[in-house]
Amino acid sequence: MKKLLKDNKTFEVIFIAGILLLFSVWIGYICVEGTDSRQFETFFFSTRDFLADATNVTGYSSQKDVYHNTMYTGLGEKAYPPLSYLISYLFSRTVDMTPYWQNSYFVNMYQNTHFMIIYMIFLIATMVILYQTLCRCKEGSEVIRSLAAFAVILSAPLMYSVERGNFIIHTLICTLVYLRYYDDKIVWKRELALMCLAIATSFKMTPAVLGIFLIYDKKWKEIAHVIVYGIIFGLLPFLFFKGGFANIATMFQNMKLNLDAYNSSEGCTLYASFLNMGLSGSEAVQTAFKYITYVICLFFVITAPMLKGKWQRWLSILLVLLIAPSHSGQYCILYLIPAMISFLNEKEHAYAEYIILIAFLLIMNPLQGGAWTKLNYHFSIIILVIYMLVLSAVTVFQVIRAKTAGNLRTAE
Repeated sequence: MKKLLKDNKTFEVIFIAGILLLFSVWIGYICVEGTDSRQFETFFFSTRDFLADATNVTGYSSQKDVYHNTMYTGLGEKAYPPLSYLISYLFSRTVDMTPYWQNSYFVNMYQNTHFMIIYMIFLIATMVILYQTLCRCKEGSEVIRSLAAFAVILSAPLMYSVERGNFIIHTLICTLVYLRYYDDKIVWKRELALMCLAIATSFKMTPAVLGIFLIYDKKWKEIAHVIVYGIIFGLLPFLFFKGGFANIATMFQNMKLNLDAYNSSEGCTLYASFLNMGLSGSEAVQTAFKYITYVICLFFVITAPMLKGKWQRWLSILLVLLIAPSHSGQYCILYLIPAMISFLNEKEHAYAEYIILIAFLLIMNPLQGGAWTKLNYHFSIIILVIYMLVLSAVTVFQVIRAKTAGNLRTAE
């Protein structure tokens, strides 16, 4: 019985069955409650801002001057690398943009059938690639790999990101490929992984943190390759827009405006998580959480290479990527999926790791309302951070004790 409880298959079955069951209940609630169902709160503004990240960015990009575009929203919303804007510009070619420019309003662009046909083809291709990538990253039988991929795709953060129309899904695909193959023995797979890290960074920038795994392993040649790929995918697209490379400085200025515009009480920050649990907030508490977050992230960066399990090392750094930015939207939860897949690949688990399994189930759960308002991704982030803090501290203690014992034996 003890062996069964710690077996990888038990964890896989609980995760897959749990997510599929929760998704079925979610669908059931919507069918019973109809259009006013609270379950639509899984999506931003209960879908009242449908596909806005896709339609707005298409509008901003359509005049090829995105970093100076003040239509509809301020410059703080034009703060990302140019690759996503370049792709969005191509979508704008399917639409007569004149009335949208005149109204300075793009959110209702989804009503244009030409745009939606092309966007749906793009989305379907994206989901097929994501499914195949998840299957490649998940170990086990073909059935288990397929069911695990479906469970992820039907989860709350994936559905939320699809409804947003956000390039975070493409960032996730690239992150999965990078972490799966960056240390592979086959050269072309390793190069593909390095290219994917550069592309992920060209979409969102924050995945650049994952390059630290190359630093841990002293892969200096691979780091040089990532820099070259970064120039291709991250810098050359600037030339497509008015102003060219001069937009690099403007982008960073817009990033500062973006950080100033969004409060850390929103999204996936530690401060937002504790507020969700009922903690009273204030400017002083917010500042305290900011520095606490920085200390935690620094600790994770230092201790990650000491951890034994691959999923543990990945989770430490992916948590940094999630909680360190003061503006970390709900869709950023997707960054934890590579660590989750790696966790499910473990051949055997400790009893304490049921805590991690529960946290992942809560993160992926689409149900809204009641107790689920508290037991959601906010609660899970707290659990994961505390667990990794304890695990990292214990690991550091063990490393220090082992080195001390070794020095004593050498002295004798």
